[in-house]
Amino acid sequence: MLFRSVSQSRYVKDYDSKERASLEPVLKENQKQLESLRGNIIKQTKDAQRELESAENEYNKISQNLKETQTKISSLVDLRDKTTDAKTYSEAKASLEEEFKRRESLREELKEPGRIASEAREKIRKIGLNAIRQDMIDINRQDGFDEEQLNKATDELKQKQKIAIATDKKSSESAKDPLLTTAREKAQEDLRQIFNPHIHSESLSKPVEYSSRSRAYSKGEIIEFPDKSRGSRLEGITKNNQSSQSTIVHEYGHQIEAGNPEAHDLCSDFLKKRTAGEKVVKFQKAFRGYGFGKDEQGSPDDFEKSFRAVFPESDARKKGHYAGKIYKETPFGTSSKYLAQTEVYSMGLELLRENPVAFAKADPEWFDLVSGIATGRLLKKTRGAK
Repeated sequence: MLFRSVSQSRYVKDYDSKERASLEPVLKENQKQLESLRGNIIKQTKDAQRELESAENEYNKISQNLKETQTKISSLVDLRDKTTDAKTYSEAKASLEEEFKRRESLREELKEPGRIASEAREKIRKIGLNAIRQDMIDINRQDGFDEEQLNKATDELKQKQKIAIATDKKSSESAKDPLLTTAREKAQEDLRQIFNPHIHSESLSKPVEYSSRSRAYSKGEIIEFPDKSRGSRLEGITKNNQSSQSTIVHEYGHQIEAGNPEAHDLCSDFLKKRTAGEKVVKFQKAFRGYGFGKDEQGSPDDFEKSFRAVFPESDARKKGHYAGKIYKETPFGTSSKYLAQTEVYSMGLELLRENPVAFAKADPEWFDLVSGIATGRLLKKTRGAK
C-alpha cells in the first residue's frame, strides 16, 4: 500500500535524466545473463526440489488419509448420537475409539514430512538468494567495486537499518519487542542479500514506524518537476505489530520503486505491457469483505499463476489482481506531480524472497524485472550515472 505524506521533506534530484527508461531494450541487452541466473538457480536447487516434492507428496498422502478418517469419525459420531439400539451404540463407540487413535497417529505422522518440506523450502530459498547475490557481485565488479567493497557497503547498510526507527513513542517501544525486532531484522537481512547497496542503500534505510493502522504502507513517491526532471522523496515504511516479514518486504519494495526513477519507469512499462487491453476490475466489487477502498482497481493479467506456485494456500486470484493495481498521477503544487506507482515490484519481491525457483519458473519476465532491479543489472542509466 502507498501513502502520500503532506509533511515537509527534502526533495532529492539524484537522478536527473529526462529520458524515460524502457524495459524491453534492457531485457534484450541482458537476456543471456538473466537466463543464466534463472538456469543456475533451478540447477543448483534440483536436489532440494526433489526433497521438497517427495516430502509434499508424502504429506498430501497422509493429509488425505487424515481427511478420510475425520469424515469417518463424523459419521460414527452421528450414528452414535442418533441410534436407539444399544448394540449399534456400543459398536459405534468402539469404532470411534479406534478412529480417534488413528487420527492422532496420522497427525503425528504429518510432522516428519512437514519438517522435511520446511527445511527443503528454506534450502531452496537460500540457494536462490545466494545465486542472485553472486550476480550482484559480478555486476559490482563491472562497475569497479570488488567483493570486499560490496560487503563493506552491505555492512554499512545493516548499521543504518539498525538505527532507522521512527522516534515516536509507539515506534520506540515496539522496536524493543524481541519478536517484532526479529521479524524486521530477518526481512532486512534477506533484502541485503540481494539488493545492490551502491544503488539502493537510501531506499532500504529510511525509518521504520510502528502504527496502530490496520494496513502497513510505504511513504515515498516519484515527483516530476516542471522541467520534466524527476526526484524521489522517501520517508520510510509504516507497519503494525501484526505485520509479517512478507509485509515488511512488500513495503520496502515500494521504497525501492519510489527511490529510483529508472526502476519506476521499468515497473510502469512492465505493468502497461502486461495489462494492455485488459478490463479494469474494481477490487471492492470483485473481492467483497477484504477491506478494499472504492477507488482501488486494476487488471490481473496472469499474475495469479505465480502466487499459486509460491503461495498455494493463499488467495492467488486476489493477489494476482492486486499485483496489477492501477494508481493515478496526482498534482503536487501548481506545476509538478506525483507519478503513478505500481504494485508489480512489491508483490514480485514477496514472491522472489519466498521462493525464487518457483517464481522464476512461473513467470520468467516478472522474475527478471524484480531481480534485475535489485542487483542493478537492469538499471543501466543509474549505474552509468554513478
